[in-house]
Amino acid sequence: MTYKISILTPVHISSGNKNACFLYHPDKNDHFNCYRIEDLLQFIPPQKLLELQPDNASNNGKKDIIKLFNNYVNYNQLKPQYFLFYKFKPFSKDVTEQVKSLNKPYIPGSSIKGAIMNAIIFNLLNDNKEKIKEFLNNFDKRSTKSLQKSLMTYLFGKDFEEIFKLFSSCICCEDIFFDTMILCDSDRLNMKNNNRNQSQEFNKFECIDNLQEKETKLFMIDQTRQKVFLNKYSNKEIIKKLRVFFNKRNIIIACRNYFRTVIKDDKKYFIEDQFDYFKKSDFEGRDQIIEFLNSIYYQKCQSIQVNDFGALNLVSDKNIVLGYHMNITNNKAIQEFNLPFVVSYEASKNEIQSFKTNQDIYFTAYSQIINMNLKHCIISNHYFSRKQKGCHLCKQHQYCLKDRKEMNFKIVTDQYCNNYVLHTHRFYFDKISDLNVDYILLNFLDETSQEIQTIVNDYLNITKHLFSKNKNNYDVFQGYFTK
Repeated sequence: MTYKISILTPVHISSGNKNACFLYHPDKNDHFNCYRIEDLLQFIPPQKLLELQPDNASNNGKKDIIKLFNNYVNYNQLKPQYFLFYKFKPFSKDVTEQVKSLNKPYIPGSSIKGAIMNAIIFNLLNDNKEKIKEFLNNFDKRSTKSLQKSLMTYLFGKDFEEIFKLFSSCICCEDIFFDTMILCDSDRLNMKNNNRNQSQEFNKFECIDNLQEKETKLFMIDQTRQKVFLNKYSNKEIIKKLRVFFNKRNIIIACRNYFRTVIKDDKKYFIEDQFDYFKKSDFEGRDQIIEFLNSIYYQKCQSIQVNDFGALNLVSDKNIVLGYHMNITNNKAIQEFNLPFVVSYEASKNEIQSFKTNQDIYFTAYSQIINMNLKHCIISNHYFSRKQKGCHLCKQHQYCLKDRKEMNFKIVTDQYCNNYVLHTHRFYFDKISDLNVDYILLNFLDETSQEIQTIVNDYLNITKHLFSKNKNNYDVFQGYFTK
């Protein structure tokens, strides 16, 4: 039996070594090549090396070395050990090395086995919740004995370490090699710290790049060691529980249970921590978002349309409808979110008809399409050469951008002086009866109350399979629905 391993996010497994930043040098292909220090030093005049201060480990010292290498080293004459994808500017932080063999990154079999053993032990502990409660209630907090070791002894006996060690030896995992690496930045926001504006910067990390897949046996059960293990501990109670994990399917189920729980707990902590950080952080628009979340309008809302990933966490207490900015265009995205959604403007009629879901599908039948969202104010910049909040010039006249074809793109301004540049034509779709959708949406921006009423009445007629009486009053386009 073989398994497919997919790298979803960059993966780092440290070799225990750190490389100095000056061993890496960019090339023309968004790569950072890693070179041997011996190869670089051969280009440096001895006198220049003597002028360096090797004890200077500061960033300035590293920058001096980088400058020296850039001045003297002919990188075209050198063959790098390996390369990494990295699109950022040169750096002065050390790099934590990814474990490699012959410069090929890999996930060690020992790491995979460790993950499997964690999953198995988790499942064993999960089956002993009552005994764990009993132990914790009776455990002397003043005891100098290790809580973990005492608990495992209580549950599985004094020789549990020997038992698990021999059991672990029965599971054999192979190393999994990959082709490409990426150099990753890392920092940790001090969300629980009083100083919210600071973050802790770490070293950079060599990582196995994402979007790679490998076919592998992943793990196997050594039959010889299994027999030795079962014979040696046949009289132990724990053997009855460990025996089931000599079945590959049961190991997979144990891993699923464990990692599903870990991800769920991490997600809960992340959401809480992220929201706490959000409330305390200072960024433009934060006050308006907080005001809305605390408003009576939010309290009365049962469902909210969400158009970015961050908002998914902020409004998780409401029924969520994914907005068109979430770009739901295929069944894979539908299945991944498993939420009601608004069809993307980029989805064709054929794509909509192919959607397979039990969730409600919303279709935007009428809207003035926003081509651009701008924090910058085009109008005030024209008059004041900067964004002048509250100038109200946008209320005095109607403004637009005119292109080379003399087409006018209307500019609309909100209460926060943000600009929205609109499409020259409106989306006004009246052939909705044969679409595979549950609801239609009518999006209004700056329409008058009379205009809104006219459009709503028109769509009430359209839903009754009558022809539109209002559509011809506008310059309209069909988007992706012409076919």
